[in-house]
Amino acid sequence: MPSLAFVTCLVMAAAIWLFTTLSKEYTMTLEYQVSCKDLPASKQLVALSDSVVNLTFTTRGFNFLGPKYSDSHRQINLSLTTLTQNSSKRNVYTFNRRVLTEYIRTQPGIDAAFMEVETPESITVYLR
Repeated sequence: MPSLAFVTCLVMAAAIWLFTTLSKEYTMTLEYQVSCKDLPASKQLVALSDSVVNLTFTTRGFNFLGPKYSDSHRQINLSLTTLTQNSSKRNVYTFNRRVLTEYIRTQPGIDAAFMEVETPESITVYLR
């Protein structure tokens, strides 16, 4: 039975290592697809300067295993009506990282683990 005791100790050591590793704080940058919704009246989306943004999160390793960080849930919908409510009516809008970070913080599904938009520096939306 020495081999059974060895395997048991090996499994316990692996479980302890895994628990310790996943309980640490990690900073991770994930790619999110960008899409636009709530276009201003009588406008059509022509193009986005970037269709992907990199968002930085800081949280415990266990949380990164959750479904909200999986590839299928990584999408950001930019509400152009909300983002452009204080600007003049035109066909080209540019949003810098600060504006995007503030907007994304208010979105459902984004929790306190969200830190900032890593890249791009800005996103430009072209309308017709």
